[in-house]
Amino acid sequence: MKTQITKYFSLAIILTLLLSGCQKDEQGDVIDIQDGTLTHDSILVNLLLEMAKVDGEIQCIDFEYPVTLFQYNAETENLDSVVISNDVELFLFLTSMDEEDYMSLEYPILTSLSNGAYVEVLSDQELVDVITDCLAAEIDPITLSEYLRKESLYVNFYFVNSQDETEIFCEFEFTFNEDNTVNATNGIINVEGTWEVGNDVDGLFLELNFGNTNLLEVLNGHWQVLDSSPVQIGLERPGDSGSIDILLIDHVPTSC
Repeated sequence: MKTQITKYFSLAIILTLLLSGCQKDEQGDVIDIQDGTLTHDSILVNLLLEMAKVDGEIQCIDFEYPVTLFQYNAETENLDSVVISNDVELFLFLTSMDEEDYMSLEYPILTSLSNGAYVEVLSDQELVDVITDCLAAEIDPITLSEYLRKESLYVNFYFVNSQDETEIFCEFEFTFNEDNTVNATNGIINVEGTWEVGNDVDGLFLELNFGNTNLLEVLNGHWQVLDSSPVQIGLERPGDSGSIDILLIDHVPTSC
């Protein structure tokens, strides 16, 4: 059942990136998944940055270098091939990217996990999956709390009763505080709620409560954590008539 839910969750994310409602940069995650061209603010690029940092939050996976990257600049129309030999070179390459730069990785790439295993990946999506899987194996309530409090969060995708309702949360910024309160604002409406994380028989969960008299009460309830990383958190809960509600939050503002 867990595998089926996870596959449904991944499908839902891809579907929302193709819809015409609340979307992010046209050069963003659709390109990530579909043709391997990554921008400076792509999800995979942010994950790679956390891998490359000396004190990064992703320590469960490493590249078996060298790794070849391709960089294209839309302004100069230059295409370069770069061979990366270590984490420092990868970090410097990624942090030098600007809005005109696009990159892609040459596959296959061999990765090594903290448990001693080696995994060969053949695409961007496989690399994202391997990274999120190793993070999920290490995640606990304390780590999840740190992810939530790290910086402001935004609803990237809200799928309820088989409908994409992400537009409900256009422009809402969520701040999770150490005292287990959470503040949400879109600059006009300000709402305070509470949050709690823990483990139950189904695994890691996030409990949200915004009361019963405001727009955000639809988020109230017990959400199971499907995927969690420093840049993205995926959640699900039982919906009406046997459906599954999906909630995806990350650090990139969503506008409509």
